[in-house]
Amino acid sequence: YKYVHWYARWVYKYDICKEEYGEEDKYYLIRKHLNYSQGQFDALEDHEKIDLYRQSLWEKDKFQVYQAKKEEESRIKKAGNNRMKQYRRYIKTHCPSRMTFEANL
Repeated sequence: YKYVHWYARWVYKYDICKEEYGEEDKYYLIRKHLNYSQGQFDALEDHEKIDLYRQSLWEKDKFQVYQAKKEEESRIKKAGNNRMKQYRRYIKTHCPSRMTFEANL
């Protein structure tokens, strides 16, 4: 019952009346975009939360830019990681080639 009430209030307040998001609602949207649970988000340090807030990540387009930047950083970090290089070499030599659906005659 509480969820239905909360969701109805959210839809009315922000989708129908087009009100500005409050600070708590902005933090909720940031947490939702990051796919963090409440516990994971609470575990972040205050300066990290403030940094996410300053970047206006509750807005979908700004979050997508942030996410693309983080994915690029992760990809670069993995490319230079010796463990990942070792894993890619292992997969290349020991795993079967790609699966195809063509019949072998």
